[in-house]
Amino acid sequence: MRIRSCEMRLSAALSLLLLILAGCGSGGIGTLPGVLADLIDFDSDSVTGSQACGPIQLSPAVPDCPLDLVCFTSACEEHNVCYGTCGASKGKCDQTFFTDLMSICNRRFLLSDPNYTTCQSLALAYWLGVQTLGDGAFEATQDGVCYDFGFAPTATGVCCLTSEACNDAGTRAECEETAGIFFPFKTCEEFDCTIPANDACADAITDCEPVELLGTSGLCAGDQSTCDTEADDCADDSECLPDEHRCLIETDNRLATTDGLGTNGACAVSSVENLQADVWFSYVAPCDGRLTVRMCDRADYDAMLAVYGTNEPDVDCVCPPPSADLLACDDDFCGGGSVSAVVLDDVRTDACYSIRVGGWSGEGTASTAAQGTSELDIRMECEASPAD
Repeated sequence: MRIRSCEMRLSAALSLLLLILAGCGSGGIGTLPGVLADLIDFDSDSVTGSQACGPIQLSPAVPDCPLDLVCFTSACEEHNVCYGTCGASKGKCDQTFFTDLMSICNRRFLLSDPNYTTCQSLALAYWLGVQTLGDGAFEATQDGVCYDFGFAPTATGVCCLTSEACNDAGTRAECEETAGIFFPFKTCEEFDCTIPANDACADAITDCEPVELLGTSGLCAGDQSTCDTEADDCADDSECLPDEHRCLIETDNRLATTDGLGTNGACAVSSVENLQADVWFSYVAPCDGRLTVRMCDRADYDAMLAVYGTNEPDVDCVCPPPSADLLACDDDFCGGGSVSAVVLDDVRTDACYSIRVGGWSGEGTASTAAQGTSELDIRMECEASPAD
């Protein structure tokens, strides 16, 4: 009976997959691509409807809790938010959606449970739906929420070319035809199409403006939120680190090229290859201890961050660093799909660390990378000496 039940559930899951991909409704099985497109190609208003998974006008609806076996509501809601975030990447939204769906299955069932396989089949069905047929939904939603950011087809701005020349009053599509980089609602009179001075690793910025200590202010070691060192009031119960050896650096990767290799390691949701259009900074540790580099709430684009080094004192940073020297890389540590932070627990006095800041690119190219401005918040927590 157990095997029979498993087969029936798996069959039902596969039937649901066919339903999702074939658009089965009151009129029977539809034809591709007509009913298929209707299934996923919904307008932006339906993204915020009461039904999280699928367009609310579809009949029969794509259920949030298929087969009454598992609920994908939270994953669908996050996917809707991602589609509705101006400048988001569809590929990245869909990749995160699949990860969230599988995580729900992993939390809900043991590997030995026959329902686990059914849940995976359902997760695959939901992911295939958005992966294969979600272009219309994504584009319609982006058009709706991104006009003020210049993603609407009629929005005009400046087009910066690789020669650092500036063209005025074109659209994004016209700019892309000339292999330029588009910045909306700007004019060449007010916008400088100059490649950043620290575009190459060899030209890394070393100056970091010290932050004046603000009483007992600090940073939570866990979620990187601000805290009071005397109150030790971190919501996640992690340690409140003091502001000692803290500095800020302005960053700007607009028009930057890619100088990093990025063939080793992963950055949470993404890989190092997604880090493109990078600019460089170097930091020499003033002591042994923990180094935190963060851009939480400080970037206006989908930023990524990587730190390279050998932990060897009195050794200059190598430019560009070999992939084997990658110590940490992050994409979306702070949440929200656009900001990053890394924490190194074993930093050594006088060791040099190369900090690479860039934008996320699903295609792995500088021309398609997110670009904008941010601020690096660098904070060093020194270990107590034996005498202390």
